[in-house]
Amino acid sequence: SRVDGTWHCFWNLTPDGEAMAYVSSVDLIKWKPQHFFMASEKGKYAVENCNEPIRKTVWIGDKQVTGWALKVAYKQIIAMNRYGDHRAYRQTLRGERTAQDGSRFAGLKPVTARIKVEEENTKPISEHLIGVFFEDLNYAADGGLYAELIQNRDFEYSPKDGNKDKDWNSMYAWSVQGNNAIFTIGTDHPIHANNPHYAILNIQEPGASLVNEGYGGIVVRKGEKYDFSMFSKIMNGKKGGKTVIRLMSKDGKELARTTLSVSSRDWRKQTAVLKAVADADSALLAISPQVEGEYALDMISLFPQKTFKGHKNGLRADLAQAIADIHPRFVRFPGGCLAHGDGVDNIYNWKETIGPLEARKSAPNIWRYHQTRGLGYFEYFQFCEDIGAEPLPVVAAGVPCQNSGIGGPSHHSTDIITSNGQQGGIPMEEMGQY
Repeated sequence: SRVDGTWHCFWNLTPDGEAMAYVSSVDLIKWKPQHFFMASEKGKYAVENCNEPIRKTVWIGDKQVTGWALKVAYKQIIAMNRYGDHRAYRQTLRGERTAQDGSRFAGLKPVTARIKVEEENTKPISEHLIGVFFEDLNYAADGGLYAELIQNRDFEYSPKDGNKDKDWNSMYAWSVQGNNAIFTIGTDHPIHANNPHYAILNIQEPGASLVNEGYGGIVVRKGEKYDFSMFSKIMNGKKGGKTVIRLMSKDGKELARTTLSVSSRDWRKQTAVLKAVADADSALLAISPQVEGEYALDMISLFPQKTFKGHKNGLRADLAQAIADIHPRFVRFPGGCLAHGDGVDNIYNWKETIGPLEARKSAPNIWRYHQTRGLGYFEYFQFCEDIGAEPLPVVAAGVPCQNSGIGGPSHHSTDIITSNGQQGGIPMEEMGQY
C-alpha cells in the first residue's frame, strides 16, 4: 500500500514467474484494469513510498491463520464490511425462490385497487416488439429444434467441449453390439479438414453392428419415413460389400430396414429411406456390414421426412410449429453467451455454419457440450422466412463471454503475455471475417 492510500497487487502470470500481472485499487473494492509484463520489466511497476506489510499469525475464532498484516485506517475496514454485507444481501436476493413466497409474504394484507382505463389516451405499441430469443442451451439445437436424430453424427465430440461425462469423446453415443468387431476413431484423410474424425469399424466376422442411441433414444412412428445418409469408404484394400441399416427397439425388435453397398475406396455419400413398421420412443440405429473388412464411416445422419415445411436438413416439425404459432415478429439467433463463446477461438463465426454439412466447422458449446452447426445461419434465415419473422442475428463484439477461455492460448496469441493474460479480443484486422 502506498502512503497515498493506493493498493497495489502483483502476482505471477506463469508458474515460473517469467511473466507477471499488476492491478491497483484505492479502496480494495474497485480495481483498475490489469496490466501484464515480463518479470525483467518489473522496475517499471515498482511501488515507491509504500507501507510494507509484515508476516503475522493470529487467531480468528478458533482457527489460527498466518498471513500478511498491514495497518489501515478504520474507515477502510468499515467500507469493506459494508461492501461485504451488501454482497451477502445481494446473494440472499438471488437465492429467493417462489416456493418461499408463502412464508416471505405471510404478513401481507389484502390491497384493493381501482383501475380506470382511459381509452382516449391509448398509445400504439410497435408490432415488432414481441419476438423469440433462441440460444443453443440445454440442447436447444442439436437434440432439440434441429431435426437430426443421430447424436455425435460427425464423431467430433471431444473432452475439450468441457462436458463432465468421463466418456464424452469421439465415440460418445456410439457402441458396438455383437462380437468380432473393433470400433476405433481415425483421422487420416478425413472427408474435410473441418471434420477430422471418423469411425473405423473392423469387421472380423459378420454379425456385429455399430449402434447409435440418439438423444436419449430415437423417436420413430409407424408408417413414417426417415432419410438416412452417411459417408463411407472401405480401407486397407478390402472389398467391402452389403451393409444393412436398421432401426431397432431396445428389446431387439426390428422397426425398419434397408441395405447399402460399401465398396468405394474413396469417401462416398450414400442415402436411403427407412420406413418404420411400429412406434418406438427409444429406438436405436444399427449399421451392420455383412462382409469382413475395415469400414470408415462418417456424417451418419437420420432425419424424419416430415420436417417443418418439408425442408431437407430441416427443423423438428412440432417444435418449429410451436414457435410459429406464437407469431413472433423477430427471431434472435444464435444466442448471447454462445455468440461470444468460451474464449476468443470459440466466438461464433457464422461463415463456419453454412455450406455442406461435412464442411461446416463444429465447435465446443459454452454450455459444456457440442454444436454440430447443422442448424446454422442458412437454416435460421430460412426459418424466419417460413414464419414471417424478421431475423435478428447476434454478432459478437469480438471479446469472449466473461473473458472466458477453454484453456491455453488462442490462435491470436503471439507471446507469453497474450498466451496467459486476459485474452482481450479479436485483433481489429481480423474482425471483418466475423
